[in-house]
Amino acid sequence: MKVSFSHHLRSLVLFSILLFFASVVSAQQPLQPGYIISSNGDSLSGFLDLRGKAANARMIRFAATEAESPKAFYPQDIQAFGTNTGDRYESFLVDVNQSSYKAKDLVEKPEPTFKEEAVFLQEYVKGGLSLYFFKDGQDNLHFYLQKGEEEMIGLVRYRFVKKVWEKGRTANKIVEMKKYIGQLSSLMSDCEEIQKEFLLQKHNRLPWREAEIQQLVIRYNELMGHPPLRYKEGLSEQDVPHVSLGLLVGPSYSYINLKGSLGSVRTAHATADFQPNMGMVAGLFLNLQSSSNQGRWGFQAEALYDRFASQSLVDRTVSEAEYYTYDMQVDLQYLRLSTAVRYNYPHKSRLKPFTVLGLTSSLLLKETNSLTTDSYVLGVERHTVEPLFGEYGLRKFEWGTHAGVGLTKAPFMCELKYEYSFMGYSRVIGVASPRHSVYFLLGVFL
Repeated sequence: MKVSFSHHLRSLVLFSILLFFASVVSAQQPLQPGYIISSNGDSLSGFLDLRGKAANARMIRFAATEAESPKAFYPQDIQAFGTNTGDRYESFLVDVNQSSYKAKDLVEKPEPTFKEEAVFLQEYVKGGLSLYFFKDGQDNLHFYLQKGEEEMIGLVRYRFVKKVWEKGRTANKIVEMKKYIGQLSSLMSDCEEIQKEFLLQKHNRLPWREAEIQQLVIRYNELMGHPPLRYKEGLSEQDVPHVSLGLLVGPSYSYINLKGSLGSVRTAHATADFQPNMGMVAGLFLNLQSSSNQGRWGFQAEALYDRFASQSLVDRTVSEAEYYTYDMQVDLQYLRLSTAVRYNYPHKSRLKPFTVLGLTSSLLLKETNSLTTDSYVLGVERHTVEPLFGEYGLRKFEWGTHAGVGLTKAPFMCELKYEYSFMGYSRVIGVASPRHSVYFLLGVFL
């Protein structure tokens, strides 16, 4: 049994979609170059298997080489660890606020509860006044400050439910205690300028967020004449993506299914079988990779010049006294714009696989189309030439969807993509012109 080309195309797009969604639940994590500092102070270089802020606070995995299976390390096992990109975590025994910030979990308790725990705290500012941070499994933020060699102080913010009499009945009111505002004021009491700001209540609305608290601590250190030795950069821009631009070129394989009827030429349209078109495409691509998920998720846009030129010859015999020959030709030039969600698969080598899934929008730039009919009816021969789509013509745009897989090895990229235009360029009701295309694209980052 002969398997049609469209069957292979559908198999390709299904495979791409399955790969795309499999990435969401993939448990594999990339190894990052980094180091650990052992309990006796020795520094060991290798590779870290990091699992996100919440998980990193409790345990990390480390291997001396990429070939080894990473071994688990807990805060009581090592002094610190860090990545080669500058992130650093230190082991501390601290009091952790057990109170939840979520409204559904709040209780009638005006004071928070604490539990002593060993955790890895991420270093946000290292200086005369140092700032550390970790996020727990419930996404609650915890901040800790250390002034010189003094004891570590945990900033406190908590919420609780208070019973109030309101409109003739008892109601629950959520009360938020920003104890951390007073703690920061006390720790920075030796800085006259910042102390004036606290007295003027300029910091009373200081958000419980990493960027704002870090900026205040950095400013305090600078005003005190001892700028931070180091600090984590880009906290206020964590979600700003990395943008890259490049060039694309490659071969394409496309075909159009013309289906339906159009008045006197309904037979031609119903039996049209356009030859597949082999061509070349070229254009630009834009990649935006998020910095908050280790570069796994991103956005990809492409602008490609494409052309579809094809012919369909149809012979129709009614009887010996009546037969027709239809010659249908199209030449379409268009700008294809595609947008897609892109997932970069974690991989240890420099060769990085990825999957894309998205939508396309194509703008028709130039077109010619014709239907030439040679007929013989009862001894009378006729030759006519008319537009393939009659007086309706072609619409200037079409919509579709696409999916693909590819590989990146800087500064190059290759991509195999299937695209289905479900609307087509036909403006005639009852005459559909869906297009199937496969592209093999080669790209270079600029």
